[in-house]
Amino acid sequence: MKKAVLFTPWFRLVFPLIHGPFSYLLVLFFFDSINQLQNIFFSQEALLCIIISFAFSEGIRLCFRLTDTLAASQSLKKRIIWQVSISLSYTLLIVSGITIAYFIYLVGIRVFHTELLVLNVIYLFTALLINLFCISLLYLHTDNQVLLGEEEFRKNALKLEIQQFQNQINPFFLYKSLEAIIERMGKAPEQIDPLLHHLSETYRYTLMHQKSEWVPLEQELPVLHQMAAIVGAATHQEIRINQAVSKGTKQALLIPGACLDVLQFIVFSSIANPSKEFIIHLIDDCSQHEHSLVFEYTHKQQLVLDESLLEQWHSLSDMYVRLSGRSLQRSQAQESTQRIVLPLLYFSTENQA
Repeated sequence: MKKAVLFTPWFRLVFPLIHGPFSYLLVLFFFDSINQLQNIFFSQEALLCIIISFAFSEGIRLCFRLTDTLAASQSLKKRIIWQVSISLSYTLLIVSGITIAYFIYLVGIRVFHTELLVLNVIYLFTALLINLFCISLLYLHTDNQVLLGEEEFRKNALKLEIQQFQNQINPFFLYKSLEAIIERMGKAPEQIDPLLHHLSETYRYTLMHQKSEWVPLEQELPVLHQMAAIVGAATHQEIRINQAVSKGTKQALLIPGACLDVLQFIVFSSIANPSKEFIIHLIDDCSQHEHSLVFEYTHKQQLVLDESLLEQWHSLSDMYVRLSGRSLQRSQAQESTQRIVLPLLYFSTENQA
């Protein structure tokens, strides 16, 4: 509670100047002497209340520090009991001591039981209010610590899932790529070196961003064309990507390898037609202040999809939901035209600065 408002210099200066006169006003109300307020507001009794308020506030602050020291290893209930007991005992002692000293040594009277009782009630009630305020702060701090611990646990678990997702090697894609390379050893050996280059560049990009949560779209687009050549060779068709993405959208962020996974799903889930070029349109979409990358293509889906391909799709979609709150979307634009919407995150230069 060292950062509570009770320990700020301004509170320590202002509290006695406000609480003292207010306490004196309550005493006047109790004794039905409000008509004396204008005449004796700056009397010795008003100064007495200010002195008691100052000693009270400083003592309460020290009581709380003492409680933090003595009951640091105790449970929350025991700390509260220690705090309330010490602060109320101190309040009773300091108010009674100053009041008795004032009436006996300064005023010279010894019958002041009612005044002593009224002042003790006022300051004990104030001490209870301050204790309730500090106890509420203590409970809020405890709850916040629990919430922060849970949030940290979820954050670490999410980081682990992201790392596992990024470190995994898609066996389906690797198998198809190696099969295409082996097939061309006897028929078209001149195509092997370009395919190996495309494959190495693709996996080099994947390995470079293993520990990255997000990458700019402009870094992934060149690798997307490299992968298009590999999956085209694996499915015996030519794949062309028509890119209509603005410069601003290229600065948007996405999960590393997301476009590559979407491309694999599109190509390997469609029926290949070697005699016809497979065209995929990349379009940026900034509708409703949500930036997205749209894959639009003519689709003839296979009847049975590979399980690893479906698992990869669901894994990517779940990861987007966890990180951005938005999921991948598949829809049919026309009778044979499919659309896949990939969410993007965009930060302006002001936010980045």
